[in-house]
Amino acid sequence: MQKVPPTYKFGVLCQRFILPRWQAMAIEALLNDGHLPVVVVVGDIPLKTTLKQKIKKYLGKNALYHLFERCVMQLPEKEWINAESLFKESRVIQAKVYKKGKSNYFAETTIQQIKATNPDFLLRFGFDIIRGAILEAAPWGVWSYHHDDELKYRGGPPAFWEIALGDPVTGVMLQRLTDRLDGGIVLKKGYFKTIDHSYSGNLNRVLKEAAHWPARVCKEGPELGHEPAPAIAPLFKKPTNFRMVAFLLRKTVNRMKFHFQDLFMAEKWRIALLKNDPTSPFSLPGIGNFSFFPLPSPPQNHFYADPFIICESDTIHILCEDYNYATAKGSIVYFCYRMDSLKIKMKTIALESRSHLAYPFMFAQDGTIYCIPETADTGNISLYRLNTTTGKLQFVRHLVPGFAGVDSTIIFHEQHWWIFSTCRSSSNESLYIFYSDSLDGNFSAHAANPVKIDIRGARPAGNIFLSEGLLIRPAQMNAGKYGASIALFVIDTLSPDRFVEHKVSDLMPFPHKGYSKGLHTLSVDHGFAVVDGKTYGFNRHYFKHHLRQKIRIEKTKK
Repeated sequence: MQKVPPTYKFGVLCQRFILPRWQAMAIEALLNDGHLPVVVVVGDIPLKTTLKQKIKKYLGKNALYHLFERCVMQLPEKEWINAESLFKESRVIQAKVYKKGKSNYFAETTIQQIKATNPDFLLRFGFDIIRGAILEAAPWGVWSYHHDDELKYRGGPPAFWEIALGDPVTGVMLQRLTDRLDGGIVLKKGYFKTIDHSYSGNLNRVLKEAAHWPARVCKEGPELGHEPAPAIAPLFKKPTNFRMVAFLLRKTVNRMKFHFQDLFMAEKWRIALLKNDPTSPFSLPGIGNFSFFPLPSPPQNHFYADPFIICESDTIHILCEDYNYATAKGSIVYFCYRMDSLKIKMKTIALESRSHLAYPFMFAQDGTIYCIPETADTGNISLYRLNTTTGKLQFVRHLVPGFAGVDSTIIFHEQHWWIFSTCRSSSNESLYIFYSDSLDGNFSAHAANPVKIDIRGARPAGNIFLSEGLLIRPAQMNAGKYGASIALFVIDTLSPDRFVEHKVSDLMPFPHKGYSKGLHTLSVDHGFAVVDGKTYGFNRHYFKHHLRQKIRIEKTKK
């Protein structure tokens, strides 16, 4: 039985009731979970810009950045929203604030007024840098966002320097502020793929994706904060005009590359079998030394990817995705091989649907082979049974109805079945876990879902397996390019309310022809494994499909 998460009282430091959309979303997420906004603190810091400040802003050394921000950037998440209706039950306090250097300090009278409302924590959505006794005005302090990886970038602008410096990953942190600048206690962190051809897109995404984090931290337990973030990163400021010119040139080149690759560089995945071979110099966890055997090439305008393997007696069963560029959807294909000779016994289409199918995760239980194919388009995680006589998959039941799972992977561990999956809305970054004590029972959501937000290792990449007593979870490394490589993680803690893992190694693409540009699936069983690899090339169906998408997007903008 799942625990009912407690509810908390919170306050908001926001200077005024007009808030950016993403901040209003953060407050709404807290309200939807039953948390109560007991106090809102509005400020007496002047918000209007003087003429002198405007001249300096648009004619000074950062003028190009400010003009770009004002005239070019389109940020739905920074659209101003009247949030006064969110604070119907809140006490409104007019803050008394004084400035000391670059920091703002709250007057003792204001702090006492805040304490009188007994908030559990405060959200900082204004007042810039704050220090002093306000940081201890609530038991769990003042929470604040930093929309960058604090280990690489201090200062700002948010989500900007990742593009300017070619960093494929953009970090976000929700922290509890301390009196030490850039030394807050980390409450939640996440890492997203940098949208390097659009600053608006990159910033808007991280604002939106992290908006619900205060509500998530309340479910996980605000007292579970990590160590203070070390202030070791260089301090960044708004770019000078010269630096802004370089940024705009880089962004333009990135946009040209993006559209070229999106039209002309179709992925061509294929699959291979690895067999344990003590004489081979190549080695992998879970299989040891191995020899590499390419499996049959896909038909024209198709690719094979996401292979899974089950070894049974003298037979090797393999399921994989068969993607058709002409229809822009995948089906599931079945291969059956003799284990001794590696000669094919059967090949057939195991499952077809009007919707896209992929990642046919396969596992054996009580003499039956099951499969959980990706059926995100149906909005469910579903279980199928493999008929090894016909090579067909037969529907059994929905394991997690109403969840559009991507690359769902299941394991039986410590008397529970555990499903690891990402979701369609954030398929490469957010890892979710569901658990049940029976394959026939209801699956409950992990208390900390999403348990991990990281483009560098959230999305599953094959079956979880034991190697030298360690539970190894393969995950996709999708920073930079999709399906670039696989990261291997050791699962340290797995329970209904906790999940901890650490990275141990990377698996890079195989050097063989046709496999060297990517790797995103590894399935291991009894001395064998199957993997995939890719190259790139032109495909007319891919070109037409993506061109139509771009035309539709442009039409919706008008």
